[in-house]
Amino acid sequence: IFNIGTGINRVPFVVTEDGIVYRLNSAKQLVVYEELSNYKVDKIISHEGEMCDVFTLLLLDGTTKVVEVKE
Repeated sequence: IFNIGTGINRVPFVVTEDGIVYRLNSAKQLVVYEELSNYKVDKIISHEGEMCDVFTLLLLDGTTKVVEVKE
């Protein structure tokens, strides 16, 4: 669960076994988090940022990747 951008609302994220990241939208539906759709994610290690979101990811191949998402 992360706060995205400057919002105060916490956003749940789900990572499936096949490496796809989903987030819960305002309609309470899981949708693919397109900003991370180019990666096969094993785990979201951390999230930081206010003006942009910076995710540290553990990928399915065992490597780590830092991804900056600007909205």
